[in-house]
Amino acid sequence: MEKIIEQSSGEKTDVDIEGQDVTIESESGKVQIHAGAHTWPTNMPADIPEIKAGKIVAATTSETEDGQNWNIHYSNLGIEALDSYGAALKSKGFKIQTMKTPKGGMVSGEKGNLGVIFTVGSDRSVLVVMERKE
Repeated sequence: MEKIIEQSSGEKTDVDIEGQDVTIESESGKVQIHAGAHTWPTNMPADIPEIKAGKIVAATTSETEDGQNWNIHYSNLGIEALDSYGAALKSKGFKIQTMKTPKGGMVSGEKGNLGVIFTVGSDRSVLVVMERKE
């Protein structure tokens, strides 16, 4: 795996696999994939409201020179989760925008160096959090 990534990126790469966890480090940054993770990331910024509904099915964390990102995948969330998460973001001081369709939608928020995109679909929902370095 390291050779394939090194050939495609042109960078020295280190890949560590432990059970269902994969860590990929290169000169550009670090990506951690927690395929078996079913809990809220412990290193999530405190201003990001936790989604307690549904079930976490996967979590990925990546770190680059520009900042850090989290991707949390959920199952069993309905469209009503958009309104409740939008309200939670707003209560934390985020400027939000919401878009809904009959089968899903998205709420996005921004506050300082934090950006959030929460999408709800019929099969899977995803929370993406971006923390830019200041």
